Amino acid sequence: MSVRPQGSLPGVGPRRPDCMTLLKEVQAASRAWAAKPSLRAHWAVFSATHGCSSIPDTFVELRFEDKCYRGLLIDGTLDSTGLWDMEQYVALLLPTGRTVELLADQADSVTFLTGGEHYDLKRFG
Repeated sequence: MSVRPQGSLPGVGPRRPDCMTLLKEVQAASRAWAAKPSLRAHWAVFSATHGCSSIPDTFVELRFEDKCYRGLLIDGTLDSTGLWDMEQYVALLLPTGRTVELLADQADSVTFLTGGEHYDLKRFG
């Protein structure tokens, strides 16, 4: 059996929950994705088309003034390098199992919370 890391959670900041909370949210969103055949089917096509992993594994946080959305990226546009294009609409699967579509370039900040790397896109007005 071989084992390889799927991603990591970054350190916490003043507006982020602790790592255990984030892990529980990632788990809940992943479980919600696995429980919905239509989401799995859509992702199978998306991942085959774009060369992504077989399961959605990018968990992000988008902040819009006092609203915060954290969830798995399950749809959107990839840029020429294969990374998520955060200048376009994205679909997030929230830990509650609800899907939201958000215009990412309108967010005040975007934080990628998984994937082995950590970077924030900050935008103001």
